[in-house]
Amino acid sequence: MRRGVLLEEAVDVLDALPELEDALDLERRLLARRALRARTMTVRRGRWGASLDAPLVEGGFGFLVLEGAMVRCVTAAHRTAGELLGPGDLIVPAEEQPEDPQFGGYCRAIEELRLAVLDARFARAAAAVPELVPVLVAGQLRRAGTTSRQLVIVQSQSVEARVVVLLEHLADRWGVMTRDGIVLPSFLSHGTLSLLLGARRPSVTSATVRLDARGIVHRRPDGRWLLPVGARQPAAAVA
Repeated sequence: MRRGVLLEEAVDVLDALPELEDALDLERRLLARRALRARTMTVRRGRWGASLDAPLVEGGFGFLVLEGAMVRCVTAAHRTAGELLGPGDLIVPAEEQPEDPQFGGYCRAIEELRLAVLDARFARAAAAVPELVPVLVAGQLRRAGTTSRQLVIVQSQSVEARVVVLLEHLADRWGVMTRDGIVLPSFLSHGTLSLLLGARRPSVTSATVRLDARGIVHRRPDGRWLLPVGARQPAAAVA
């Protein structure tokens, strides 16, 4: 598995956590900008051995996503499920290897990642900004909530319904409103959607073709998804 490329470039972590910036007054914000500086790391597209880079953040918080997107995958037998992560999410390398031996795990960068390395040095400096910890915890709780909603989505018996509801769910974070409708990123390939949906890739491809024919979901020539204006409808109507 690929390892990340550690850079000496320092980044202002406060810029990646707007919730933290909003929680601080001007004086505390200036202090936070001086204290919360971290090295960066780049992970190119493909499978990433986060556990291989774990020593970089030993004694610290983990890796904070600044740019890009990745899927954290959990495997059991012949099945794989994925969680989509992006800017503002904290990656803890220990999550790559679940404690239960029946399960495995790995990370896959579906878009080049730029990460802040929140190592032991960063953690010591962050002691001057205790407001950071509640923000990181809140981010992890949001992840848990997103995963719970995703579990509800994958229980639908219709792959078409799963695709529509998942894309609408992802649109809240990843979508861009245009005149034609909501546009989602091209890294949401059929393979990525299959991991998020708990469905096989051919089934997802067939479902999107049928949805496209009905004008509910459209795959643009640039690979991005379009949820057309006026096409959104209850999942029950799609099933």
